[in-house]
Amino acid sequence: MAPYTPPAPTQGLNGQSYEYHCDVAALPVGPAEPTWLTAPDITGLQPNPSPKTADGTTYANRGQDDTSTIGETFTVAFDAKAVKNSEGKVQPFIAMLLAAAQANIKGGDPTKKVIKVRVYHEWIEELSWEFTAEVSFQRKNTGNADIEFFSFTLTSKGDREVVENPALVTP
Repeated sequence: MAPYTPPAPTQGLNGQSYEYHCDVAALPVGPAEPTWLTAPDITGLQPNPSPKTADGTTYANRGQDDTSTIGETFTVAFDAKAVKNSEGKVQPFIAMLLAAAQANIKGGDPTKKVIKVRVYHEWIEELSWEFTAEVSFQRKNTGNADIEFFSFTLTSKGDREVVENPALVTP
């Protein structure tokens, strides 16, 4: 047997964290395509698929698990920097996310509770999903001199699907 030789690092360019993107849209009416709003001022984007399992163990398994994946819980979390425009308004993607998160409170608009989301990577073709989601948020920074960031969590309604990567579509 030949002696073990450790593998050399893979040659090429390293991928970067900022190469993930998130777009949001209101639910389209009828068969219309969504009008996507890009979320440029985000950081820490984290897609989180978690398997939903069912136990099928019987005595025949002799004490070993027989667990099947029957679905998933999928969330996307990220922080978004609030930037005011010349009219003192926040970016449109943040306004949409805040409206969705507050749709069920008094004064909110329940028709804005669920939004469309797509998350994709700039060059990894397989990392491109579209789904509907409910939104929650918290303030990230609370210090006296901190920059305002919101921490958003987008929770899929169970309809996540792999879609053609919009960053790689040729016109």
